[in-house]
Amino acid sequence: MLLRDRVLLRTLLNAAGRLRCKTAPRNRSTERVTVCRYLNNAAAVANISADFELAWAWREWGTARAEEVGLRERANVPVILGLLDDLDIPITWATVGHLFLESCADHNGGPSHPGMPRPPINRRWEGDWYKHDPGTSAVKHPAWYCPDLIRSIQQAKAAHEIGSHSFSHIEFSRECSNETLVAAEILECQRSMGRFGIQPRTLVYPFNIMGHQYLPILARHGFTVVRHRDPRFVMSCPERDSSGVYKIYESMGLHESRRYHQPTKASILIELAVLNGLCFHFWFHPSAVTGAACATIREILQHLASRRDKGEVWVATMKDLVAYSEARERMRIRSATAGRVESLRIECPIDGERFGDPEVTLCVLSSHAPLSITATASNRPEQPATLSFRFDAGSGLTTFNVRSSTSDVEITWPIARRSESEGSRGRL
Repeated sequence: MLLRDRVLLRTLLNAAGRLRCKTAPRNRSTERVTVCRYLNNAAAVANISADFELAWAWREWGTARAEEVGLRERANVPVILGLLDDLDIPITWATVGHLFLESCADHNGGPSHPGMPRPPINRRWEGDWYKHDPGTSAVKHPAWYCPDLIRSIQQAKAAHEIGSHSFSHIEFSRECSNETLVAAEILECQRSMGRFGIQPRTLVYPFNIMGHQYLPILARHGFTVVRHRDPRFVMSCPERDSSGVYKIYESMGLHESRRYHQPTKASILIELAVLNGLCFHFWFHPSAVTGAACATIREILQHLASRRDKGEVWVATMKDLVAYSEARERMRIRSATAGRVESLRIECPIDGERFGDPEVTLCVLSSHAPLSITATASNRPEQPATLSFRFDAGSGLTTFNVRSSTSDVEITWPIARRSESEGSRGRL
């Protein structure tokens, strides 16, 4: 019988060192303005990644078994998409680049993809790296290609991210890879994904073998985030590498446990994230979402949706989370008050090509709700926009969102604020 008691399971996990977390950074604030750690001032953030591979991840088991897993995954993906749509939960689909192809040629019996470099060492099977690739099409061999499923993900109700899992599911270890191989895999992914209008920003390392030595290469090709595994810590906030690529720590993966109830463990970790302002990251293989595992993931997602609906957890894709983190860290705010109008001058020198123009949540302390808030973007100074806001009388916080491209915000209060000469000017 699986352990479901939260108190007992938490005690056991803590004793085993499986609840160790890194410390969240402080909120960035002046006397009056705070740049919130997460969107909408949520206490924590959660994201989910799916290692979308079909047969490519299982080739060392032989072609027949790899195709069996791939076809099972094909059947599972629509079910997963339906569940995510029902709960409006977006996830990051870390997708093998070959799956975007409609077909590939067999080159008259020669090896597939002759223009692609091979790993310097292959520890998983004898023969060519592409020996299992049928070199046909999605119609003839649907376990190796799935442009139809890619389109289904793009058309889903939930705003999913499609990231990269390399082109051919290579291993990023120092022994089995090199810069030439990694760069070629990235470029081939970008070509195959570009046909679908996708520019990948997230990479999940195949086999969960970290390849952080290649982060500078990833950065040069526009990537902003990787999934990180560290057995010492179960949670952290996104960490920015010197290359400019962020690491998101995995918290738990979907697997069959004979000792404890996985949704109970997930609820413990989510509560820990809320209490400490951290990121809970859950990952899974779509091929595993069958039977009891399907019920497990449904229960975990329902719990996440419940905490999200209470405003406690922001559920974000990996690229959206790090875009927020980048904007938050780079945002600088100067405030000044004249009568009833408080002016915020904002500078946020973010790389828009890589990170986009994310929303960032600001909080302003006051005893009264504002009458209005307007914002002006640096690229549209003649078009001020009226912002929605929330005022909490208990905390005295007015919360609102601005884009990283916002240059000026004007807050009109019902009564005059202190003038600049009385010390209300602040800088963040």
